[in-house]
Amino acid sequence: MDAEFKFLEISIPSADVHASLEWYRALGFAELTTGDSRNYHYAVISDGRLCLGLHSEGLSQSGLSFVRQELAMYVREAETAGLEFDMARIGIDDFHEAVRHDPVGNPAVLIEARTFSPAHTEDSAIVGTLSHVVLPCMDVDASLQFWEHFGFISVQADTGEPAELHAPGLTIQLQNGTRDLGLHFHNNKLAETLDALSVHGIDARQTPDGLELRSPDGTRLIMGSES
Repeated sequence: MDAEFKFLEISIPSADVHASLEWYRALGFAELTTGDSRNYHYAVISDGRLCLGLHSEGLSQSGLSFVRQELAMYVREAETAGLEFDMARIGIDDFHEAVRHDPVGNPAVLIEARTFSPAHTEDSAIVGTLSHVVLPCMDVDASLQFWEHFGFISVQADTGEPAELHAPGLTIQLQNGTRDLGLHFHNNKLAETLDALSVHGIDARQTPDGLELRSPDGTRLIMGSES
């Protein structure tokens, strides 16, 4: 990934951050320490690989957040060059933040510094090991072009297969017609996982390919040996 943009988290709008936080913790995700830069309820959880930011305000749908040093200068130079931002807060007394949206409205959130402490936890989530993230997409070419700006390496796929965006430790799949963000986990112990979920009172939907969960904030978690 381009050193100018460092991927930080999957950012998820949550009407009830506490409920979402407790749900993910029941799955074995660890809560990370957040700073006070946000003026609304904000929490971060991690499975040791991926960080999920739960936002009570500021997002209409899930997206990706990046750290970009000297953000104010970048935004001013980008706007001078003709790049448009949907939101830019770069005043002297502001927490510097800017937002652009891809063709289907997924936000790319840019901030100047981390908003939570790095994860130092090992994989412990009972859902399995993260395989990839599926991002809503209605036009693969336009979406690839948008996200390449943030340093992702794109891989066009054969007909019928999803295109991919790659960054260190992260694979994102894009396929025409995808409407919901999904987190896919590789899991060869689905029967044991189903038992563990029942202990916590978490319902799972069985599919031909494995198990599917829906978090309180609406995020899909898909588990299977082929995920």
